[in-house]
Amino acid sequence: MAEHVTFASNGGSCGGLFAVPPSGRGPGVVVIQEWWGLVPHVANLVDRFAEAGFVAVAPDLYHGAKTDEPDEAMRMMMSLAMDPAARDIAGAARFLFESEVFERRAAAELSADDLNEIMERAQKAAYGDGLDERYLQKFMWT
Repeated sequence: MAEHVTFASNGGSCGGLFAVPPSGRGPGVVVIQEWWGLVPHVANLVDRFAEAGFVAVAPDLYHGAKTDEPDEAMRMMMSLAMDPAARDIAGAARFLFESEVFERRAAAELSADDLNEIMERAQKAAYGDGLDERYLQKFMWT
């Protein structure tokens, strides 16, 4: 079941929902909320991704605000500052990276190559096809 988490973002923190598959590990995926905010449907999606074998995190881009009114949802979406939202998504990718690092490190030491691989995977999970491979920052963990 999705749990509420907090991770570093924008020089502060961002909340979100996080779920791990029954196996305890898997590829990461960042779930982007709909215009309603981080509502129960998003928690259900995070849970479904975990059941399908993914480590899933959904950052709360509205920082606690949510609605079921379409006009209010439109207002919230239109007033969302894109740069801070992008940094919240990057914070979620970093959270995926750190979660995998701590889980894998409990079993064995990790090499720099291991950390590079985990970081690239976390960035790809966060940005998907929108990330130009030339701009991957495999040393972001340093």
